[in-house]
Amino acid sequence: MPTPFDIAIQFVLQEEGGDKVSRDPNDRGGTTKWGLSQRTYPTLDIEAVTRDQAVNRYHEDFWRPHRLGELPPALAVAAFDCLVNQGPHAGAKALQRALGVPADGVIGPGTLARAHVGHVTIWLRGFHVERAVLYAANEQRGIYGLGWFGRLFRCYDLCLTLCEDVP
Repeated sequence: MPTPFDIAIQFVLQEEGGDKVSRDPNDRGGTTKWGLSQRTYPTLDIEAVTRDQAVNRYHEDFWRPHRLGELPPALAVAAFDCLVNQGPHAGAKALQRALGVPADGVIGPGTLARAHVGHVTIWLRGFHVERAVLYAANEQRGIYGLGWFGRLFRCYDLCLTLCEDVP
């Protein structure tokens, strides 16, 4: 049985275009492969990054430090996608707003405790609304909005399959 990280990384790598190198002039991240951008990793040879290297970066730079493995699986997968696509600080704050805890941008004990109280499907829905608000407010929505919202709905659908409390 795949772990939440296995599910999350598979989703993100697929959504981020896999092993295709992107040099989109509108992408503020610059050259990108596996979703890893030159802006985020300026000393990394992005074009040479392997899938295994990308998986390791995502685990060590996003999953582990943000304690995503301590969230309910559906929220962990959604949070991972958000932190990767919308930024760690913005993603953590969106999750916190959805959970109704102070939005300081750090997934800590209060955020983790709240995520385990109540119905995960309710938290998941609220979190995806928060993500949609971030996308709608992004000045590049005219260029990337359709893709972002498609990704958002695909993520939501995937995460629902991980919920035990789906009515």
